[in-house]
Amino acid sequence: MSAILAPIRIRLIIFRNFCFLLTLFLSATIIKFFSKQIRYPSLIVYSLSYDQAFLKSSPRELALFIREKRFSKYFDTSNVLWEVRSWSPRRVISPEFTYDAALHLFTRCISWKSIFFAARRVINLNALSTNFKQGLLKDVYIKGFQQFVWAVTCQELENKVQLVTTQSNYKFLPHSFEDKYAQKTFRIMIWYSLNSRGITRDFTSPEGIPLDAIKGKIDQQLVWTETHKTLLENQGLGQIDVVGSCLFQNNPKTINKRNIVNELSVLFFDVMPLTDNLPKKLGSHLDFQESLYDYNFCSRLLLDSISVLTSFSNSQNRSLKITLKPKRRVGSRAINYNTRYVKLLRDLEIEDPRFSIISPNANIYSIIKNVDLVLGPVYTSPIFVARELGVPSCYLAFHANGWRIEKSLDSIPILFSAEEFQEFLNRTFVH
Repeated sequence: MSAILAPIRIRLIIFRNFCFLLTLFLSATIIKFFSKQIRYPSLIVYSLSYDQAFLKSSPRELALFIREKRFSKYFDTSNVLWEVRSWSPRRVISPEFTYDAALHLFTRCISWKSIFFAARRVINLNALSTNFKQGLLKDVYIKGFQQFVWAVTCQELENKVQLVTTQSNYKFLPHSFEDKYAQKTFRIMIWYSLNSRGITRDFTSPEGIPLDAIKGKIDQQLVWTETHKTLLENQGLGQIDVVGSCLFQNNPKTINKRNIVNELSVLFFDVMPLTDNLPKKLGSHLDFQESLYDYNFCSRLLLDSISVLTSFSNSQNRSLKITLKPKRRVGSRAINYNTRYVKLLRDLEIEDPRFSIISPNANIYSIIKNVDLVLGPVYTSPIFVARELGVPSCYLAFHANGWRIEKSLDSIPILFSAEEFQEFLNRTFVH
């Protein structure tokens, strides 16, 4: 019976996919008819999330970031297009933003002459027998619509277009990064964090997350530090330049660093531990089956830090202010939402007047410039930002014995106990 139904199922899938693509092409053509045609972008930045593009950084901040002087040798910013995966109305406040880069190119850039060629591609029988057998509409969209758009775009481009993505897409690069478009594209990866080293109990395997998926597919890597560059080079990646922190946030130059003698203001960058009830199968699939960041580690790290800071500030007759910045706003159903840890933070904020929690969307550069000390779990990226800005900082790895963690990173100490933290405070603040 299944042998009889299989051909019917395949025909239905082909028919569904054909209707989907035909509707997509017709809808895009109608939109194009009413849209103002513009020149092709010089630079396309791919797949930022709504959180990255509109909460942590406004469109103006992103524009300032990509046009910083240190990037002038890498980016042609004369005509930038940002792909932001959000349907939020806030997206439309800037003409540089789009939900989907391929759709933007089709409706705003590709010539009408090429659009007529599209109809022939859609109804081509060879296409029906190959691309249209895809089971998922997402795959149909990529292999049908995006593939057509980029084939035509590369034919029409006079100069190479720069394509930018981040390491969040290292497993699944945008379709336009494929080698068949390499003659008309220059592919850049910006590393927006330092935490790609990975923390494991395995002391024999090469360090860092596996990056085989991007070997030979990126023309330029932009990283924060020489240590990070060496890590990628050891994995066989080339053309790597060190450019400093890349947070997709603007670094305000007008904020003066604080100078309050009788107060110790501490900024703690938080990492939310994984949920207590993470299914083993899901944890294995996401490579979280053994993670340092569980409730016990994160809670003890925070509470022990507060204890040491309290003791030190009392010994120095200084008041203490501790500000915690969450990494991101996490929904209650997310795998990195820990109910016990959330309750701990709420209780601390209520019971301890010295302790406060700020928005996860606060500008990292601005808040670091207004404190005396920056702390966070090992390899947390803002700790390096503090060093860049000349603010004392250190990584904390209390109770992390048995894990593969360096003694220091980029000249920033990694402290493995409360005693080491106490010694660090004495060296840094007692003169």
